[in-house]
Amino acid sequence: MKSAFEMLTDDPEQVKNYTMRSDLMDELSDLITANGWSIKTAAERMRVTRGCISDLKCGRISTLSLELLTEMKKAVNE
Repeated sequence: MKSAFEMLTDDPEQVKNYTMRSDLMDELSDLITANGWSIKTAAERMRVTRGCISDLKCGRISTLSLELLTEMKKAVNE
């Protein structure tokens, strides 16, 4: 059975990118929830706009690049 990402594209690199982005989005969203952060606090800690956090929490994968999600994770871990 194909994954949802495999149904979007036949390109294995794009599937891998979608999967990594999805995993990072889940991890960051869980971190925000676990810490009880507001959108404003999460944005400050991750050094992004509140709109980026809103996109993250709403699962808007197409608006968040792998590079941006990686930078958000790095900012939290500093």
